[in-house]
Amino acid sequence: MPNKEQSALLAHRENYGVPKGQGQKVVHAKIAKVGKGGIFLERPRIIHENPKFFDSVMMKNLEAMGYQVEILYHPFDKYNATRIEDKEVRFEQMEKELNELKSAQGGALAAKDDEIKALKEKLAALEGKPADGKPETEGKAAEGKSKGDKKGGK
Repeated sequence: MPNKEQSALLAHRENYGVPKGQGQKVVHAKIAKVGKGGIFLERPRIIHENPKFFDSVMMKNLEAMGYQVEILYHPFDKYNATRIEDKEVRFEQMEKELNELKSAQGGALAAKDDEIKALKEKLAALEGKPADGKPETEGKAAEGKSKGDKKGGK
């Protein structure tokens, strides 16, 4: 059986069951302080509170103190869209989705890359720049030096 910290980390609205004896008339919410990179500043924990007090006072105060609040169970079915996740779990999920998309697209992505490259070359030809996007500096550099020499000689 996982410890309380692990169970709080893995608990989400979809898989949370109200424990027997804790009452169906209170709000069950998971709170955690999360930094900019998705790193937990404080470990996640589950709190239980009276619905009226939670909705009117506690939710606003927790958010003002920098906590993310995920409502796991509300007796009046009031939910918000916040979901607290560990950054590693989220990155793994995003990587998996990206790999699935790449495998599904297959050759279409390579064809699009070739098409983009061709369009960039056409655009560069129209603007008179090389295809790599760097402007030609040989002619301008020579002109700048000659003007500088004249000014420096006075």
